[in-house]
Amino acid sequence: MLSALLIAGMLLTAMPLSVFAEEESNAVTPDESGVYVVTTPEDLQWVADQTRLAENAENFAGKIVRLQAAEIDMQSIPWVPIDNFRGTFDGNNVPIKNLTVTNTGKDGSGLFGSIAYTESAAAPTFKNIVIDGATITGANDVGGIVGNAYSADIINCKVMNATFNGGTRIGGMAGLSYGDITNCEVINCQMTGTNENGAVGGVIGLIGEGGSVIDSCNVSGCTMVGNRKIAGIAGAMQYGNTIKGCTVNSSTIRATVKFSSILTPIIKNAAAAGGIAGEVIGTSTLMTLQDNTVSGDMTVQSNQNKFRGWLIGSMTYRSGTQYVTLTNNQDLSNLTGADVPEIGTI
Repeated sequence: MLSALLIAGMLLTAMPLSVFAEEESNAVTPDESGVYVVTTPEDLQWVADQTRLAENAENFAGKIVRLQAAEIDMQSIPWVPIDNFRGTFDGNNVPIKNLTVTNTGKDGSGLFGSIAYTESAAAPTFKNIVIDGATITGANDVGGIVGNAYSADIINCKVMNATFNGGTRIGGMAGLSYGDITNCEVINCQMTGTNENGAVGGVIGLIGEGGSVIDSCNVSGCTMVGNRKIAGIAGAMQYGNTIKGCTVNSSTIRATVKFSSILTPIIKNAAAAGGIAGEVIGTSTLMTLQDNTVSGDMTVQSNQNKFRGWLIGSMTYRSGTQYVTLTNNQDLSNLTGADVPEIGTI
């Protein structure tokens, strides 16, 4: 008996420590400046896993996660979006390639999923993130960087060569946002929304009410297709927000409502397609569209070509008065089809 115990002890001693500490070996520890440096797909997976721990989940509030590699190739990792991230994620302009998200039946799909609202929690920042090659599918709130950004800021990010599919609130950067999006690019992407009242935009599906600013963003060579609120920058834009200095170039925008008995005739005719904004919803809180441009070979189409405009597809004023300021927006495009007005009408 004693000899058996001695042999067992010798075998355990000879085994590598990694067998006993496999989980610890994959942990990303902060560097001397407190930054979590991600160098591999497995490191990125570890960050995601920490936000989903059953106990003591880490939301990285007040902390920085930074990519540092030639590229992060996600080919071998079916991605589950990072949820409830509260820190700063700095992509460091490192390309994240071959990202696949299959989140059918769940809202919030992208590299990040949903940022839940809490009054006390700080809003996260996503900056310098590059997504090159992605297929992202979800129920609603589908975006390249984050599905539901809530009040997060998205800065200097790029999404290219990607396909997005979902119901409503689909965008190249984010599906839904109440934060600012600044100096971002969406190139050679396709976005498709299937919801009958859906919103699809090259940058953002829906900008929620408040004081958000979409500034200096560019969309090029993209296709945005859906049923109701479709546009080059923002599918739907609610009161109090601003889109300025943005460009949509050589892209296709199509809004075609599915005819259904549950939709009223008014809704059936309100498939809004706009070069910059699809549907603009106003109240006494001013909205602004300023210094935006559509250019190149553009296609802007809507159901029966009602409510389509090179700038805005349709405008709705809940109090019956116009509360939108339009300044120095330009149509430099070769729009396909008949003359398209600045703002769509019946």
